[in-house]
Amino acid sequence: MDLPFLRDYAGQTTTELLALDQTYRTDSIVLRFEEGLGQKAARLGDDALSTPERVVLVIEAVERAVNSDGYWGLFANEAEYVPDVVSALEAIGAGTAADLTGQAIDELRIDERLTAEAVELAIAHDDEARDARLDDLGQQYYEKVGDLSEPLLVYIRENRDQIVLP
Repeated sequence: MDLPFLRDYAGQTTTELLALDQTYRTDSIVLRFEEGLGQKAARLGDDALSTPERVVLVIEAVERAVNSDGYWGLFANEAEYVPDVVSALEAIGAGTAADLTGQAIDELRIDERLTAEAVELAIAHDDEARDARLDDLGQQYYEKVGDLSEPLLVYIRENRDQIVLP
């Protein structure tokens, strides 16, 4: 059975969104969580988000970036999430994705603390060999990992008391 895509976040609570499982596509429900949490962060500030709420945003950033532009895209466009990405992937049980992403981060050769600024500086440096390795890791991610919406929705359900919408 093909489930419809939930198009918009309309201020639903966490419980209301979770109740839509089996009625709408899982990936679309997870996207609505991302949208709602993004609105919450814009309204209250990033520091107002709980760790599980931040995990949702980090995983969705990884999915969006790596599946469209590979790891180079993650590092260039979503650098703010990179310091938390491996732990977020581990939190949802995506060990293969965490391993590949850790290898990709290692390719940046960042010697100091991993920060968004360090990621931005490292990826801005032209390095064809590094970029080829990142492409290979991105292809492995695409082939081995696939869609993370199912484990992310399980994580959201398990941590619903700390993922508060609207």
